[in-house]
Amino acid sequence: YLAQAKDSLATLSAFGMLSRLELFIVDGEILLALLLKTPFLKTLVISGIPQFNREVLNSANVPDCLLSTLQVVEIRSVCVDKYVLSLAKFVMENALVLERMSFVVPPWVERSNLEKVKEKLLSVKKGSCFPIVEF
Repeated sequence: YLAQAKDSLATLSAFGMLSRLELFIVDGEILLALLLKTPFLKTLVISGIPQFNREVLNSANVPDCLLSTLQVVEIRSVCVDKYVLSLAKFVMENALVLERMSFVVPPWVERSNLEKVKEKLLSVKKGSCFPIVEF
């Protein structure tokens, strides 16, 4: 299924006018392929990130939207695991005009764990001057 989705994305034209994208449970590779097709994306909302090969982000071409237009990223997740953290770091390091990175998590997630994650993200070299990181 994943291979078919990647093949389909490869043949799609760019979504030149798309400024907001909301995704539900998206693989890291598919997300990257979509971001490469949305050069004017301003807002990205992701509800759930399953396990994926995190090396994809390390060797990735940085999508144009991260370099010029992406201002808001909201990640809705039941936990902030290594996959969510990898994606958040990739965005924080490469998004040059990012204004806000938000995490929406259930109330049962321990706030002390979220503070540790926030500290990790605030220590990441940022592409943007001062994005707001909120939980």
